[in-house]
Amino acid sequence: MRGARGLCGVDGACYTDDVRTPGRPFHRVFFALSGALLAALPSCGECGGSHAVPFRADAGRAALPSPPSPPPAAAPFAPFDGLALPPGTRAFPLDGLPLAVAGRLLAAAAALDLDADGDRDALVVATDDAGRATLEVVPRETRTFGAARSLGPLVLGDGCALESAALRVLAPSYALVTVTPRCAPAVALAAPPQLPSAPTPPAAAPATDAAPRLFLVGLGPTPRLRERFRVLPEAGREPGVVALTVRIEDRDADGSDDVVLEVAVTPPGAAAPARLTLPWLERPSGLARDTQEPETQLAERAARAKRALRRDADGALALAREVLALHGVLCREAGLARVVFGSSEGVPCRASQAAGTAAALAAQALARKGEVLAALEAWASLERPGATVARAERAAAKRALEAMPAEPGVTWRVGPAHVARGAGRAAVEPRVHAGRRGARAARRRDGAHLEPRRRRDGRGAPRVG
Repeated sequence: MRGARGLCGVDGACYTDDVRTPGRPFHRVFFALSGALLAALPSCGECGGSHAVPFRADAGRAALPSPPSPPPAAAPFAPFDGLALPPGTRAFPLDGLPLAVAGRLLAAAAALDLDADGDRDALVVATDDAGRATLEVVPRETRTFGAARSLGPLVLGDGCALESAALRVLAPSYALVTVTPRCAPAVALAAPPQLPSAPTPPAAAPATDAAPRLFLVGLGPTPRLRERFRVLPEAGREPGVVALTVRIEDRDADGSDDVVLEVAVTPPGAAAPARLTLPWLERPSGLARDTQEPETQLAERAARAKRALRRDADGALALAREVLALHGVLCREAGLARVVFGSSEGVPCRASQAAGTAAALAAQALARKGEVLAALEAWASLERPGATVARAERAAAKRALEAMPAEPGVTWRVGPAHVARGAGRAAVEPRVHAGRRGARAARRRDGAHLEPRRRRDGRGAPRVG
């Protein structure tokens, strides 16, 4: 119809808005309702969000509030030293307050909060007028220090007085007290009478035990002495320089502080010390020593010496001597222990395979170097107490001795063992005799011996078997 507005669909049918023109009322109603519905829908800018997005665009989930930041981690504890006080000190200011222990001289002190009340208490090394040392705890009160409480004596030994003291706080749970004694010389026994013709040897002053004593202190509301260590003099024991160091670490990752004692031994002639650690693990019943040590570390060092023997006899010899020195210093069975743990000399090591391996390796290394007497001495150390030598290692050491480079005037041969007169085979006592041009040195050895023989020129030359 002319002038009428119309709408044509894709099916070719046309519809007009002229009510007089016949059409399809359903489609007119549909388009009317669709327009009204679209007009009624709110835009995303009216949804209350802070960011407007196009219609039907996915704005995603609403952002969750970020969790609060964790508090900053506490700084790791740094060990610190206490104060060493001059001799004769009876009182001194600590944290602005006078500190004194009735009737005692103060040698060293450290300030730390033992009862977690926010005030720093005092840990004090004190002595009486005779130099006998004790460890004291002095609690901090509101505006003064309270009465001291003794944790017990710091035993220095008979005839010894305190020379110096040092305090070091190792961890919140442990402190270490190191005291050095001043000991009077021991009274020498009277020498037996000498014949008039014999010269009288000069009297030597007996050695005194002035080595430091180490006392481990457990801290907390009820501090107490936990352990003590010391080094014995060298006389008649394993030679070398011995030093002890204590540190605190969580050795078994259980959240508790464990005690680690580091032992450093410098054998005679060595350029650097050999070090080994002994751990004490914190348990509900107290400190428990790890009984796998020192054998585990000794065995590792002996294995390194065994690997080095083929290409480096000097290096293997140095490692073997380190094992023997550490074993002698620490192990009770060797009879040469230098370290005292509590009141016991040395720790029980049982039969040490590592020490036996080291002794056999030392004999082999010295034999390869052609050092005859030293090799024989190392062979004798295979019988040292507390060491177990495997049969194969003993046989390897014996072969090395038999293959030792000959020196002028020295020949090697296999000889019989010594048997006591009238004794059976069970009483065989093999021995080793060594010497050059008539000199002899007896050493034990299985089934062989070294004895002098006469050469054609009449001079004695040893045979080694």
